[in-house]
Amino acid sequence: MRRTRRGWLWGVLLLTGCSGGGGTNALTGNLAGYVYAAGGALVIRSSAGPAGGEVPVQSAVVTCPGGLDLTDTTGRFDLVGLQPGEQTVTISKTGYSSVVLTGTVTAGTTNLLGQPGSSTRQWTVMVYLDADNQRESAALADLLELERVGSTSAVTVDVLCDRAVGYDTSNGDWTGARRFTVQRSSDPTRVLSSRLESEGGSATAEGEPDMGDPAVLRAFIQSSQARWPANRYLLVVWGRGGGWRARAVSSDLTGTPLTVAELPSALQTSPALDVVAFDSDLAQMLETVYQIRNRCGYVVGSQELVPSGGLPYAALLTALTGDATQTPAELAAALVTGSVDFYAGSATATWAAVRTDRLDTVADRLDDLATRLRQIGDDTNQAAQQAARDAAQGYGGGDERFHGYRDLVDLATRLGSGLSDVTLSNAAAALETAVTAALVARDSTGGSVAGSHGLSIYLPDRDDYLGPGVSGETPRQDAYEALELSRDTNWDNYLDEFCSRQPRP
Repeated sequence: MRRTRRGWLWGVLLLTGCSGGGGTNALTGNLAGYVYAAGGALVIRSSAGPAGGEVPVQSAVVTCPGGLDLTDTTGRFDLVGLQPGEQTVTISKTGYSSVVLTGTVTAGTTNLLGQPGSSTRQWTVMVYLDADNQRESAALADLLELERVGSTSAVTVDVLCDRAVGYDTSNGDWTGARRFTVQRSSDPTRVLSSRLESEGGSATAEGEPDMGDPAVLRAFIQSSQARWPANRYLLVVWGRGGGWRARAVSSDLTGTPLTVAELPSALQTSPALDVVAFDSDLAQMLETVYQIRNRCGYVVGSQELVPSGGLPYAALLTALTGDATQTPAELAAALVTGSVDFYAGSATATWAAVRTDRLDTVADRLDDLATRLRQIGDDTNQAAQQAARDAAQGYGGGDERFHGYRDLVDLATRLGSGLSDVTLSNAAAALETAVTAALVARDSTGGSVAGSHGLSIYLPDRDDYLGPGVSGETPRQDAYEALELSRDTNWDNYLDEFCSRQPRP
């Protein structure tokens, strides 16, 4: 019997002008602004647009006659319910000299206090470089590639890079994590971007953080959003991947793997991310994107192993800085087409971008397919199901660990046609329609991935799914059943039956 999907309440918060926390009425007004720090002094801005080198100041005390507020993580304050006319505002923070400003309060509205920012930031790009593993050299190459373009007034690139011991000795052979605001440089061998000083935690700057800890990733995102507030946010998660089942997103050799199950916790930030891109092998699985459907607007990733060069950062950043007004959908599509074009003729690559607000429908159609497969499932058609699985587009470069990773649409189509069941065929067609509607872009290069349609799914062999955990890992079946896709559909129940009918080795 199908499990009940958990309800999610979707709301829309409409921000008009500069709304404060307490609103306005016809008799009173508000004053709002932002507090930043630069060179040991407080700077008051009238909007979320800090000049170069300025950082938000949290918990600064902002007072005036009849008003009191503390700045939030973005540096914002709101003095509400003030009497109209001139108001003297004092801003103070331990360790800084106080600032006194005069603002004019107008009844029925919110007035802005402070100097205008030097620019309006359109995008903050956060790159989580988990290179505390064998891919250390590749991470440094990507960091240098980012420096070929660097940050601009409209696009800030914020990087947290954790290195390993023993794989790469360049750039001083430093180990641990360092935080960089990426600046343009023409030096192809040395990292020259500005390092951020420690802010009281290894998640934000120096130290040896466990990059596989979801709290570390969450802290990095929150710190980046506070330091570099923008209209839109792109997060790139970089690391050794293996889809949902093996070092799913990235792996820290001195720490732990960051698994798909942990992603909702890691990405629980406000404001929500606009685009999440995985520079990680085999990440574009329904199990992964469904897990974070309520944490971001779009997910970009590869169904196949990512080429050794990863995302073409210089080309993609050049396109974004050249047109920083791109919408999240446009940027997600550009990441797909730009990456595939970059590798065309030189490597095998697949990339796709999915709209997360349409993944519930995909899950519903998958549930219909799984339900019908269970209804007609028996030893008689087991061979047909296995033949459909084996013939469907697969991934992992022949690595047996990933034998169960199959293109979702190709698999569904083959199941629908191979079992001669009208209801199953209709369910497969409906699933293909739902997947197509959820994708904003998909592309591939290389004949070995010609059957790719943008999303993969797990349909394993008996030992891979029902066997005991290896090296202390949770048994695969138990780990899979903990995923949200398993909680909301019957696909995991179908896996139980499909694998159980396979003969024991």
